[in-house]
Amino acid sequence: MQLLLPVLLVLLGASQGSAQKPRVEFSVPPPSEWVHIDGSKNPELIPEWSAWDSAFRIVVTAGNLPTAVLQMLTKEEAATIKAAANQHGKATADCEARGLKLMQFLGRETARVINEKTQELNLDCRRQTLSLRDRSMERLRPDARVALTQWVEELKKGMRASVPKAELDFYLQPK
Repeated sequence: MQLLLPVLLVLLGASQGSAQKPRVEFSVPPPSEWVHIDGSKNPELIPEWSAWDSAFRIVVTAGNLPTAVLQMLTKEEAATIKAAANQHGKATADCEARGLKLMQFLGRETARVINEKTQELNLDCRRQTLSLRDRSMERLRPDARVALTQWVEELKKGMRASVPKAELDFYLQPK
């Protein structure tokens, strides 16, 4: 879901050629104004919503959890996580569809208004991911929770993100 904002910005930029509509301008910060987060060095800077988004996507794509995690789960617990991952996939598709609906604001709203609406949508979608995580974890035994959490924490070590400094606080939300 973290790609929604950049995709929308590209679409907004494509609409700037129309002389009939107000010009919507977004700027791309220079390289010196970016923060580069490397999960192999600072996994604590990778937001939970992003790590769990990746974990759920991996489960859907692979069709299962990693063997080391599966060994710690009962069949019912594994089914719970797979169901949450599938539900996450549906929620992500819904979020993307909602993002496309923001296109109606092109040429009618300022960049600031469109950005606010996009951020509101992103936060809602991130909260959905964390809610799925929480509901799933509640249904696991403590040792299964530990195994799943350790796997997600390991995923963070392979993640990287580049964020404009001015947007870092937003990127880390919700905490």
